[in-house]
Amino acid sequence: MSIDLSFWNNKKVVITGHTGFKGAWLSLVLKKLNSELYGFSLNPIKNSVFDLCDLNSIFCESYYLDLTDNLNFKKFNKKLEEIQPDIVIHLAAQSLVIESFKDPRNTLITNVNLGFNVLEATNNVESIKNLLITTTDKVYKYPAEKNTEDFQLGGNDFYSSTKSSMELITSSFVKSFKRSDLNIATARAGNVIGGGDKNKYRLIPDILNSVEKNQDIILRNPSSIRPWQHVLDPITGYLKLIQYLDKNNISDSWNFSPDSNNEKTVLEVTELVTKNFPDYKKNILVKDSAFKESEILRINSKKAFEDFGWKCNIKIEESIGLITEWEQGKNNDILNLTISQIERYI
Repeated sequence: MSIDLSFWNNKKVVITGHTGFKGAWLSLVLKKLNSELYGFSLNPIKNSVFDLCDLNSIFCESYYLDLTDNLNFKKFNKKLEEIQPDIVIHLAAQSLVIESFKDPRNTLITNVNLGFNVLEATNNVESIKNLLITTTDKVYKYPAEKNTEDFQLGGNDFYSSTKSSMELITSSFVKSFKRSDLNIATARAGNVIGGGDKNKYRLIPDILNSVEKNQDIILRNPSSIRPWQHVLDPITGYLKLIQYLDKNNISDSWNFSPDSNNEKTVLEVTELVTKNFPDYKKNILVKDSAFKESEILRINSKKAFEDFGWKCNIKIEESIGLITEWEQGKNNDILNLTISQIERYI
C-alpha cells in the first residue's frame, strides 16, 4: 500500500504535539498531501523545525495549550466539536526516559491521563473516524527480544511503564467504550532521528550541540544498541496505517522499526556523525549514568509490512547524511530544504 493522495486530500487532521520534532515533520508531509491541519501543543522550542520553518502558517488553526490542564482540555473538547475533524493523530507526550526519573508525576499525567482524555474526547465527536495514538518501542517487558505486537508489555523505567499503561488503557477502551465507526490504533516506534530534533538527553542533538560548541562528547551508554530510524520512515508508516484502519474498520497495535542492519551502538552512531564534521577534533568520553536504561531494544515490524507494505527505507548512514545536510543548511532556506528532503523520500 502506498500513500493514497486522494485519501488525504482535504482531510481535516488534528495533531496533538504538532510543535514537537515528529509533529513538525508530520505536519509538512500532510501539508504536501493537501490536508487541512489543526494543531494542539505547547509553544514550540526555539530553533526547532517548527520554529525555523515557521510552520504555524500551514495550519488552519494552532492552539498553544497545556492539555494536561483540565480547563484547557475542556477547550480541546469544544474545539474538536467545532472543527469536526476526520482524523486525530496523538503525538503529545513526555518522551524522555531521563525526564521520567526527574519528574515522574508529570510523565504519568502527560502519558496516561492526557492520553485517556484524547481517547474520550475523540470518541465523543462522531466526525472522527480514525485515531492514531503513538507510544514507543519501549513498551515491552523484555526489550532485547525481537518483540511482536502480542508480546508481553511492561517497563523497567517509569517512562516505559507509562507508555505500556497507555497501550493497556487503549486496548480496554476499544473493548469497553469505543464507537463502532471509530478506528483506534497504537503505533510503537522509537529511536527516531532527523534534522531539527532539539530534545535534551537525546543522542543526536547532544552530539551536534557538542560539535557546534567544539566540546567533548559525553556518552552515557556507549554500548547500548538501538534500532535507529529517520523520522520520515515512521511518519509514512503512520499514514499508511491510518489508511489501512479506514479501509478495514479495525483497531489494533502495530510496530514500526528498522531491520537489524540499522542496529548500531550509541558509540557507532556517534562516530558516524562526527565523521561528517572533519574539523571536529575533540574527544568522545564516557560518563556513568545515574539512570537505568535498557541495553538493547528490538521489535519486529513484520505485521506492518504484511498488512500495508511498510518497511524502513532509510539506512542509518543515509539518515545521518540527511541530518548533516539539514543542520548545515538551517541558517539558509531551511523550509525548502526540509520540503526537499520530504519530496526526495516520497
